[in-house]
Amino acid sequence: MTGQLGVRARAILALAALGVIGISALADPPAPVNAAVKAGSSDVAMFQSVVGRVRAGAPYYATMGDELRRGHYPARQVFNWRTPLLLRALAAVPTAVAASALIALSVALVVFTVMIMARQPRAIAATVVFMQSGVLMTIAVPAALAMGEMWAGLLIGLSVCAYLRRRPMTGVIFGLLALFVRELSAPYCVVCTIVAVVNRRWREAAAWLCGASLYSVYYTWHFLQVRAHQLPSDLAQPSSWMEFGGLRFLLSAVQWHAWLLLTPIAASVLALLLVLAGICATKTPIHVRLASAVYVLFFLIAGKSFNQYWGMMAWPTWAFACGYGVDAMRESIRNAFGLVWAPGGASRLVQL
Repeated sequence: MTGQLGVRARAILALAALGVIGISALADPPAPVNAAVKAGSSDVAMFQSVVGRVRAGAPYYATMGDELRRGHYPARQVFNWRTPLLLRALAAVPTAVAASALIALSVALVVFTVMIMARQPRAIAATVVFMQSGVLMTIAVPAALAMGEMWAGLLIGLSVCAYLRRRPMTGVIFGLLALFVRELSAPYCVVCTIVAVVNRRWREAAAWLCGASLYSVYYTWHFLQVRAHQLPSDLAQPSSWMEFGGLRFLLSAVQWHAWLLLTPIAASVLALLLVLAGICATKTPIHVRLASAVYVLFFLIAGKSFNQYWGMMAWPTWAFACGYGVDAMRESIRNAFGLVWAPGGASRLVQL
């Protein structure tokens, strides 16, 4: 009986904490979605211009610097100069080929998600597939093609799928590809490396560390190229990227999902609650839990108000957390109100 009361008390506290978060989020909603879309569109327009000019034969770094200055971006900040892999790759192939590759990655993510969830309880599987289908719909926006966050998020999602299918080296490959596409993938790579080390999977850990070493060389070269193309008149960054936007910015990042962009803010609050519940659930696979948690923490600390579209990086993983979150909240409600399934598999509920 004491154990049951302890479980019930923890369930009540968890529900209360989630409720407080939801009320706080609704009381201090993020910036309007239209404003966020407009801010993201200006970045995309710049990247599209870079791709077009590089495709026509212009050098990448000179073009990037020129576009940053035209858009009045702080070109003195190295982080504002995107690493060249994705944009150069887009410039090297016809738009139709690049779009087909993005669609193929999205479809592969949904297909693998369905395969992985086939043996899970119906509530978990249905929620995960539904939220993952929203990720697929997000790429229908033409601007997604030039957004590194979309490509990196899909690659991280495929890496998580590989881990769930017990193919860690495939997970490493997809994770490192995401890192080379967008440096914001680093938190995911770090947690995967830690998991590999803690579990003494030395071959996998060595692969992550080798990839990190290659990336450090790549980013050092990128840094030197940027420095060589900066001008004394370039604008400086007025403030740090570590804005500590807290719950308000986190919720704005959660909104960057096809279904949530079309619904009231309350739907985004519910989605965030499910993600948090999934992170706390013991049934959630370790890579889903840690990858989801690291981006929740990251968005609480880093990112400016106009960087809300960074949420696209996390959603392929948060979709899994949502499914396990539904199951965790259902169990918490049962425990909180003293309800359990009757013995013998009966479908009725009985009071403890």
